[in-house]
Amino acid sequence: MTELERILIERLEQMEQRHHNETMDLRQQLYAQQMSLENLQRQWGSTLKGYEMHCASLHTAFVALEKSTKSELNSMGRSLDQTNLATGAALGSLNSSVAGVKSSLESLIKAQR
Repeated sequence: MTELERILIERLEQMEQRHHNETMDLRQQLYAQQMSLENLQRQWGSTLKGYEMHCASLHTAFVALEKSTKSELNSMGRSLDQTNLATGAALGSLNSSVAGVKSSLESLIKAQR
């Protein structure tokens, strides 16, 4: 083997070793990235599941609130109707009483003349 062949073979072996080392480094980096991505995926999955549960809970609470609000509004509407009827009856009675008092006062004034 000539000196030139030996140098070329030595260089080739160094290049192969460097290539091998770089390949191993890249594989380690890819493995670390894969582990990080899998960890992120698990975290996102867990967060999403928690978010879905929270949204379902909020939906249930809003449905219950809507139902109770409608019930309360209906009850208030019925109370308002009853109050309006009672107020109308009271005003009618008051109007009748005022008319009676007015008539009595007019009779009293005529009698005093």
